[in-house]
Amino acid sequence: MIYLIGKDRFIGVKNIILNKIKLLPFTVNLRDFDALIITSKNALRSLKRSQNALNSSILVYALGKESELYAKKMSFTNIKTPPKAYGKDLFQAFKNELRGKKCLYLRAKKIASNLDKLLLNEGVNLTQIIAYEKIYEPPLIKMKLQSPAVFIFSAPSNVIDFFKSYDLKKDDKCVAIGQSTANALKEAFELKDKRKKNKPQIFMPQTQSIKACVALARDLA
Repeated sequence: MIYLIGKDRFIGVKNIILNKIKLLPFTVNLRDFDALIITSKNALRSLKRSQNALNSSILVYALGKESELYAKKMSFTNIKTPPKAYGKDLFQAFKNELRGKKCLYLRAKKIASNLDKLLLNEGVNLTQIIAYEKIYEPPLIKMKLQSPAVFIFSAPSNVIDFFKSYDLKKDDKCVAIGQSTANALKEAFELKDKRKKNKPQIFMPQTQSIKACVALARDLA
C-alpha cells in the first residue's frame, strides 16, 4: 500500500488528509516591486483569491516545478527557478541579482527554511506578506494503516501532523520530497524511538515534486 499525506490524487495511492490550507486575504500592488518570491503554489493561489492586480512581467523567483507551472498558468512570463527546490538553493542561485532589489516574499505563516533571514542579511529590500497557513485537522475516524507500506511526505508540516495521529513500523518506507522533510522525519523517529532500533528507511526522489515522489513510491512498493 502507498499512502500520501495530502490531498493530491493518484491511482493506487491512498490519501491521509490531516491539515487544510487557509488562504489569507491581503492587498498588494505588484508594480511596487522588482521581484516576487514564492516557495509554494499556495502563495499564488492566495494572490489570485485576493483579487490583486497582476503584473505579468514582474520577475518571479519560484521554488519548485509546481510553483513554476502555477505561475505560468497565472500568466507570469518571467520566471526563474533554482536547480534544486530548497530555500538555500534559491538564495545561492540568485542572491547577487536580488541584492538591492525591492522584493515581495509571499510566504506561509510558518516556514521551514530561513530564506527570509538570508535575503535580508544579503541586503535585499524584502517585504514579507503571510499569504496562507496550514491548519492541523485530526481525523474524525482514525484510518487503520496497512504495513508494510510506503508513506509519502511532501512537507515538514505533514510529518508533524502525521505523528500526532499515527505511527510508523520498522518495515515501512518513507518518501520525503526534500531534505527539510527528510530531516523532519529523522527528528520524529528520534523522539519516537530513542533506542534507534525501529527507524523506517527514508528515500528522496531526484526531482522535487509530488509526481516524482509517487513514482519513487511505486518503485519501492
